[in-house]
Amino acid sequence: MLGAHAHRYQCTLVSESEIATCEQQLGCALPEDFRRFLMEVGHGTGPYYGVWGLQPSVQWLQHLAAELATEEKIEIKPSQPFPLTGEDLRDIERKVREQSQHPWTGAKYPNHGSLPICHQGCIFWSVLVLQGEFAGKVWDVCNPAAHRGQWYPARRPPGSMMMRDPAWKALPPLPRPPTFVEWYSGWIERCLTDLAARRKLRSR
Repeated sequence: MLGAHAHRYQCTLVSESEIATCEQQLGCALPEDFRRFLMEVGHGTGPYYGVWGLQPSVQWLQHLAAELATEEKIEIKPSQPFPLTGEDLRDIERKVREQSQHPWTGAKYPNHGSLPICHQGCIFWSVLVLQGEFAGKVWDVCNPAAHRGQWYPARRPPGSMMMRDPAWKALPPLPRPPTFVEWYSGWIERCLTDLAARRKLRSR
């Protein structure tokens, strides 16, 4: 699967005390389904290059926030509401219907009320919203330059095959934006579908 060399399908459980330490650093609670996932499944195996551990997520956020504070005098706080709202989502959906070449919405990366949880490669990340209207939901963000985030509701993460592969099978889109569990389950469904297609090709 895409990115498997990074996590090697290894999961590490997270203790309640580790979660409490992280929440103290962030100044707010983690979404309940994400907390349960970390304690019952663990970080590591997951979409793209794997779900980060809590400390790598917090450290990356702190690194980006320090850059933003130095360069633009903007202070980012995870405990404050995530700035994107239903109005932004409706604008994105309108752009999608109109087949716009730029269907995302612009907002700083990093931003309030959110925590990066996964690297997609290059300049793309998966971000979990902690506070605000979309608390508990996952967004994709591209950061082409200077913290100019291009935000889009997280899509179904890829498995092993892409649309150009003749064995590739389309799956229903995820809710926009998906919860963490919907996002992670969407990746599992994609992987299982791709593996079945691969087995079928090899058996011919």
